[in-house]
Amino acid sequence: LGQLGFQEKQMTHMCVEDPVDPTDNVGRNLRSYERTLIHMEFVRASSMMSERKMATAARSSLSLWESMCEKPKFLILQFLVPGSRMGAVIGSKGANMEKIKNTTGVRMVASPKKAGVDWRYLRLDGIPERVSNAAFMVLRKISIGRPPEVSVLIPSAHLEPVMKLIVLPRSVTVRVREGLPEKTSASVSEHNHTVVLVGPLRALGRVLKLFIGALHTVGANEDGQYKFPIIPDDDDKEEEEEEEE
Repeated sequence: LGQLGFQEKQMTHMCVEDPVDPTDNVGRNLRSYERTLIHMEFVRASSMMSERKMATAARSSLSLWESMCEKPKFLILQFLVPGSRMGAVIGSKGANMEKIKNTTGVRMVASPKKAGVDWRYLRLDGIPERVSNAAFMVLRKISIGRPPEVSVLIPSAHLEPVMKLIVLPRSVTVRVREGLPEKTSASVSEHNHTVVLVGPLRALGRVLKLFIGALHTVGANEDGQYKFPIIPDDDDKEEEEEEEE
């Protein structure tokens, strides 16, 4: 932290101030993974400033400033996790999930445990590189004591272009299923395809990274943020047909 201009015992997350009362430091109210995000952004800013010093004189200050201020790309990755394995992902009192969030800086959302539900929903939000790291940590938890297998949810409108961008290694097999398995959490949209990946742990980690890159390429908007495709409801389709008539 000394490289970033902080004192030895001064934490980066303590630089967050109350927007209403600048004298009130509210950094203590942040969750651990939010502190991780802030710390990572300070590191990123420090790195960019170092690149600024090393930039050649031929590079215009305007283009350099634009590159420094470029918004970080943002991605959403969805999993279906067997109910029997979600406990390994969450951990005792949420310890494993907190560790993943603190280590990578991603946001994680898991559907609650309910009777009669065999498949639970898990969502990772964050910068693609961090989502990739978090996804591998999730994969390792899911694979404890069983052959590595992971189910990724791909929005149906994005499935074909995403699959065209991915070349799978021979060691990994893939099964694509339209819709969702039976007894899936109600938190999951039906406008998804389930992509089941089976193979060695390391190979699956590399394939997940490929999926993350493809998803962002296909679904990113002009700000670099991943957006789910807008799929009209059946009622909307019927209204459009009536208007055409």
